[in-house]
Amino acid sequence: MGAIQKEGLKIWDASRRVVFVSRPFLAAIGADAVGLAPIAGTVGHNGKHGCRVHCPFVGRHKAGGTHYYGARFKPTNFAVAGCDHNDVDLNNILASHT
Repeated sequence: MGAIQKEGLKIWDASRRVVFVSRPFLAAIGADAVGLAPIAGTVGHNGKHGCRVHCPFVGRHKAGGTHYYGARFKPTNFAVAGCDHNDVDLNNILASHT
């Protein structure tokens, strides 16, 4: 996509019988949470850090599972290694990113 933006993409317009150069611009690529993951090289919303790279929010997964969930509150009697952290206070996370 970067090469097309820089060099342009030649397109034939049959109705006008001309070739024109298009330089597409991706304005809202960050708005698509599911589509952004493969473009940015991240794990997506079901990864351990589902809200992206620099976010301290850590998800939780079921015992033996690989799909993480954005569960703020620790379930009762939950002891899965790496996921058994205390409840997540969103106010602390939001305050650290302002």
